[in-house]
Amino acid sequence: MKKLLANDTFLKVLSLVLAISLWVFVLYTERPTTNKEFKGIPVTFEGEGALEDNGLVIYEHEPLEVDVTLNGARTQIARVDNEDITATVSVANITRAGEYNLENLNYTVRVDVDGVNIVSRTPSSSVIKIENMIRKSLPVTIVQTGQFSDPDAVLATDLFVEYITVTGPESIVNGIEEAAIEIDLSEVEDGEVIESAYQLIGADGRDYYGNENIETNFDTIKVTCHIHQKRVIEVSPVTSGSPNAAYAVESLSVEPQTVTIAGEPSIVEALSNIETEPVKINGITRDIEASNIELALPETVYIYEGDETVTVNVKVVAAEVQEIPITFLECVDPEDQDRFVFNDMELIVSVSGAPANLAKAEIRATIDISSYTTPGEVEVPVTVTTTGPYLTVQGTYKANITILN
Repeated sequence: MKKLLANDTFLKVLSLVLAISLWVFVLYTERPTTNKEFKGIPVTFEGEGALEDNGLVIYEHEPLEVDVTLNGARTQIARVDNEDITATVSVANITRAGEYNLENLNYTVRVDVDGVNIVSRTPSSSVIKIENMIRKSLPVTIVQTGQFSDPDAVLATDLFVEYITVTGPESIVNGIEEAAIEIDLSEVEDGEVIESAYQLIGADGRDYYGNENIETNFDTIKVTCHIHQKRVIEVSPVTSGSPNAAYAVESLSVEPQTVTIAGEPSIVEALSNIETEPVKINGITRDIEASNIELALPETVYIYEGDETVTVNVKVVAAEVQEIPITFLECVDPEDQDRFVFNDMELIVSVSGAPANLAKAEIRATIDISSYTTPGEVEVPVTVTTTGPYLTVQGTYKANITILN
């Protein structure tokens, strides 16, 4: 022992151990507690369900992290890490939209270690924005990219859903205008069914699909694609009824004179014209202009470009009656043409209409003698028709003929 006490190195080590022991004793007896700051503790929300029940939603807020200073025994403080500290703010009692300071809400910080106290928390002035939560139905639109090899081919689609419902903060949802799905014409096939994600296009041109603040009722859109044919075709005006007896239709016109239609290729190619729905002209005595007249489209044909209605103009003038002599009777069956003689030689037919149309009238008179097998003189009905526009044959007619052997 005397040798150890006489040893300088031993004395130095002993002095160091005693000094450390004394320091530890003083540290934990004279200063038993200490402060420690924990940075970047995330703030979480409570009561969001109640907030949604009030038709509200959290939209914007500053990054919600707090710095917390704790006080406690050094041994206890040493046991604390960030995961032991929770910071929460309750939004359950908020009933209207607006901006709310964190300190004005039920904002609490907890530490899951005994014997540790919260000295301070910062920041306390953070603001959260609460907005009205709204729902909005958006029409689904097709955005075409690429092109068909046939310039007259067009795309027609059948959407499984025509509207997408978007739910979220008012300021976002009100700015979204449509749900759009892209289809590449160079790759699509007739009858192909495409299911794809879509874009939520805002007024600012941004795509809000997948935005964490909004929800939609469908994640994808499904569409059936059809390749149709388009064609420019003439419009034919149609009327029903007749003008006043003293008047006649001189002409009909339509504007536009042609429309661009589309539909199944075989049906579109077979059409020679598209008629309008009938324009009623019963008893009219003056010209009329009928607007917004629909077109009588076949079931699978539709207007591809332009308006779906037309304007029909009907011009009427004072009617005239013209007596037109008929010298030739035409048999319904050409083989009967040589089986009779027209005894009267001439049949006078009265035709009424506009003078300009009467000048172009072509009259046809036909008879049917297939049931007349006995030779002799008979009187047979005559069917009179005219190929002139808007003309009317007045009266009924018979002819005296002789049936030959």
